[in-house]
Amino acid sequence: MPRKILIVDDQEDILLILEREFRRASGIAVFSTSKFAEALPLVAQKKVDLVISDVRIGKDSGFDLIREINRSHPGVSSILMTAYRSAANKQQALDLGALQFLEKPFQISALIQFVENYFRMLDNPEPEAPPAPTPQAPPAAAESTGLNHFKLQDLVQLFCLNGRNIVITVEPQNRQVMGEIYIQRGRVIHADFLGMAGNEAFYALMQLPSPLLKVKDWMAPVPVSIETSWEHLLLQAAIHVDTAEDTDLPEEGTRLYRDGGA
Repeated sequence: MPRKILIVDDQEDILLILEREFRRASGIAVFSTSKFAEALPLVAQKKVDLVISDVRIGKDSGFDLIREINRSHPGVSSILMTAYRSAANKQQALDLGALQFLEKPFQISALIQFVENYFRMLDNPEPEAPPAPTPQAPPAAAESTGLNHFKLQDLVQLFCLNGRNIVITVEPQNRQVMGEIYIQRGRVIHADFLGMAGNEAFYALMQLPSPLLKVKDWMAPVPVSIETSWEHLLLQAAIHVDTAEDTDLPEEGTRLYRDGGA
């Protein structure tokens, strides 16, 4: 059964563009409405998995819609979009658990890829995390190098789900430089690589082909350079990889422009 999304926007042209592009590029079932009052009934009736909503739906609020969906349909995810840049709005979206807060204009192809990756992650859960080192082992034994069968994104997900304090050392094939990703109690809090730090370093490490990976427990404090959830980090990293591999220019009509809408 295909995954289902509901798009809510009071601008009919945006609805038509998003519907067309999702149906053209993916196997996702797409429903839409321009009316706030129709959105919640559609979530229940169509049993959608994800709602993509504008912040302003006529005189109503997309925040109120997502808040009600969280209450009555807690398994439904959300993405919010707006033409009005606001740090407060972005924080409110994150507080509501939105997967993304998109500011128009944005690339529709990137949104579609994000949604496809998210559903792929839900449909293909990873195996359980590797067992923790035994308490009696000396510190040097806590480091593991037998990780050739794991991808870096697999380890990030596994250790975040496991709630461990882990540092993942990422060494490119030329072994001339090295990067690190720090995970604390289920959150990615810091990454560094080639003078970069935070999200930029994380995405750069994710694009390395077949790096050598090592993991070890850590307790010493490190700077918190990443506030993004690990789920969002992995999805954005996948988009960065796909974008780097795709050198074609986007087709006309696949970008949402700020035309006075919310």
